[in-house]
Amino acid sequence: MSGNDSGQNPWNSRKKQQGPPDLDKLFSQFQKRLRSAVTGKSSGAGGSSSQFPLSFILYLILFGVFVIWLLSGFYVVKPAEQAAVLRFGRYVEKQGPGLHWLPSIIEKAYKVNTEMIHQYPYRSEMLTGDESIIDVQISVQYRHADPDAFLFNVADPVQSVQQATASALRQVVGHNDMDDILTKGRQIIKQQVKQVLVSTLSNYHTGIQITDVNLQSAIPPAQVRDAFDDAIRAQEDERRYRRQAEAYRKQILPAAHGKARSIAAEADAYQRNVRLEAQGSTAKFLALLPEYQRATKVTRERMYLSTIQYVLKNNQLVFVDTKQSNNLIYLPLDKIFQGNSNNRPLTFPKAVADERVEQAANVSQANKAKDSRADPSSYLSIADRDSYLGRFEQ
Repeated sequence: MSGNDSGQNPWNSRKKQQGPPDLDKLFSQFQKRLRSAVTGKSSGAGGSSSQFPLSFILYLILFGVFVIWLLSGFYVVKPAEQAAVLRFGRYVEKQGPGLHWLPSIIEKAYKVNTEMIHQYPYRSEMLTGDESIIDVQISVQYRHADPDAFLFNVADPVQSVQQATASALRQVVGHNDMDDILTKGRQIIKQQVKQVLVSTLSNYHTGIQITDVNLQSAIPPAQVRDAFDDAIRAQEDERRYRRQAEAYRKQILPAAHGKARSIAAEADAYQRNVRLEAQGSTAKFLALLPEYQRATKVTRERMYLSTIQYVLKNNQLVFVDTKQSNNLIYLPLDKIFQGNSNNRPLTFPKAVADERVEQAANVSQANKAKDSRADPSSYLSIADRDSYLGRFEQ
C-alpha cells in the first residue's frame, strides 16, 4: 500500500495529527475493503492479496441478526399489567409483572392492564312492572381481570359489557314497580342489576369483572313528576317522625323503668319496716304480759298513764285563768290549729281572756246565769279510765 511504500509508520503519523479523523475517508476505505472481500480482488494499486473470505462475512451477518433477534425478545410487564403469551398463535401461559424474554416470531405477548377501573354510563327510558315509563341512569365500573379470556374468548368484550348492562337494567326495572324504584327500592335495584350483569358476563367468559354498579338517577315522566315528588317528601316525613318517636321512646322508657324500680324498692322497704314494727310491738306486748299477770293494778295504771302521755304529747294545750272571769270562754281555734313550731302550750293572760269573754257575752246574753264551775264531763273519770283499760286488754 502507499503508506508502506513511503517507509513511514502510519501509526506514528496518526499520533501527530491534532484534529479528528476524516469520517468520509474512513467510510470510503471500508467500502473498498468490503468490495474487494466480496469480489476477491485486491484493494490496492500494487495488487496485494488482502482479502476477506465470503463465509466470514456471512457468519458476521448471521451473528448480527441473531443478536438483534435475541434482544428483541425482552419485554417488561408493569406492576398493574399481565401478559398473555401466544406460541404460533396459540395461548400458552400468563406472565406477571417483571422482565421477561420470549423468542420473537415464535412467541408473542399481549399485555393487559388488570387493575385499571373502567366506567360505562348508560341512560334510557324503559317500562316498569306497573306499566309506567321511567328514565333511569346507571353507571357500571369494571376491570379486565382475566387477560386471556378478555383477549381471545369474545370478539368485542367492551361492547358485550354495554349490551349486557342495557339488558340487565331493563330486566330488573321491568320486574319492579315505579314507586319502589323511586323511593325505598333503589338499593335493591342496584344489587339486582349487578347480580344479573355478573351472571351474564360469567356465562360468556369475557374476562371482565364487575366491581360496582351505581344507580345514579331515576326520574318519573314530567307529567306526574310533581305528584311523585310530594309522595317522596311524605315518605321522608314519615321516616323522620318514626325516628323522632323512637328517640323519644328510648328517652322515656329508661326513666320509667328506673322510677318503677324505685317505687318497688320503696314499697319493699315499707313492707319490711311495717313487718318489723309489728314484730317489735308483739315482742313488747309479750314481754309486758308476765308483768301484768303478776301486778295487774299497777301495770294497768302505768299503761294508762303512758297511753295518755303518748296521746297528749303532740296536742296543743291552752291554759286559761277562770277565777275572775265570766263563764263564757272564747278560744282562738285558728291559732290552735296552726300549731306552734316549738310545741309549747299557748297561755293567755287574764286581760285577754276577759276581752274574749266580753265579746262572746255581747253575742249571747242568755248564758250569763250558768254556773262558772268547770264541767266535770270534760275530765276523764276513774270509771271511764277503767273502761278504756278494759278495751285495751281485750
